[in-house]
Amino acid sequence: MEIYKTNEDQSDQLVWRTEVVKNNLNPSWEPFRLSLHSLCSCDVHRPLKFLVYDYDSSGKHDFIGEFTSTFQEMQEGTANPGQEMQWDCINPKYRDKKKNYKSSGTVVLA
Repeated sequence: MEIYKTNEDQSDQLVWRTEVVKNNLNPSWEPFRLSLHSLCSCDVHRPLKFLVYDYDSSGKHDFIGEFTSTFQEMQEGTANPGQEMQWDCINPKYRDKKKNYKSSGTVVLA
């Protein structure tokens, strides 16, 4: 998974790339810490884009889907012990081509 912050000029800047989890259709990534400055330039409302890929040994990793959030949304959604946030991971190409497409999976923040 890759996390991007949206800059003032609306460009996206990579701020974090998780480790690769091979051969797992339900991966769990290791916990990590980022400074608020690195993640969102200390703007808790700044849009964050999350891109999820399926590892391919050839190097042509398959795009699973994406979702957006903000630090504030993530913080509020996990404020209480045991509380989780969920996002549908959407692949825009599938969404636009398949009538009954809902998502390519769900990403959970615990």
